[in-house]
Amino acid sequence: MGTGRRRYAVAGAASLAAAAAFTAVAARRLGDRVLTLPNALTLTRAGAAAMLCGTAFSGRGRRPGLWGLVAGCTVVDWLDGPLARRLGATRLGALLDIESDSWLTLWGAVAAHRLGGLPGWCLLPPALRYPLAAGRPGPLRPWQRAVGVAQMVIIAGALTRWRPPRRLALAVAAAQLASLGAGALVEDGGRARPWDDAPPSGPNDTAADPEQHRPPP
Repeated sequence: MGTGRRRYAVAGAASLAAAAAFTAVAARRLGDRVLTLPNALTLTRAGAAAMLCGTAFSGRGRRPGLWGLVAGCTVVDWLDGPLARRLGATRLGALLDIESDSWLTLWGAVAAHRLGGLPGWCLLPPALRYPLAAGRPGPLRPWQRAVGVAQMVIIAGALTRWRPPRRLALAVAAAQLASLGAGALVEDGGRARPWDDAPPSGPNDTAADPEQHRPPP
């Protein structure tokens, strides 16, 4: 096995191990089952993130395949939320949904930078998201959702041979930093963590993401 393949395999395995450890700890603390169909769909994004992590550390990966990987994850992201609401949403499902998205975004950005299509400053938002908002899914304003979509469009484009305009990429990164800052201010206001034992106490204190895994009333 060549050096590039070895790096790809080790990095991918490490990413999967981190995702598996987080899932196990979260399931134990929340008391929800991991093996459900919605969670299985959600965790495919963690698998895709492992492949992007391998590319980030090795430089290996075909650009069309990487773009297709991100596009496929987007489709899965549209499916797991409605399915969870139909079968029964859980706090674990909501947590895995946002954390899988964030893990995919992080390694997609690093891989796009490694392949030369994404400015280094654009790595700040997905990296800073962890100290600012890890493990705390919550409602997002429409502008924050729009910024998140724009960020993924930039990353997906950068994984192809298209180079996003530098000013556009940096503007989206700045907007995402603003979104993270706004979310951190909301957290400081006292919104409950997703794996708190106490039940929600207000309209914003829901364990499930409002669009993806909201439990039925």
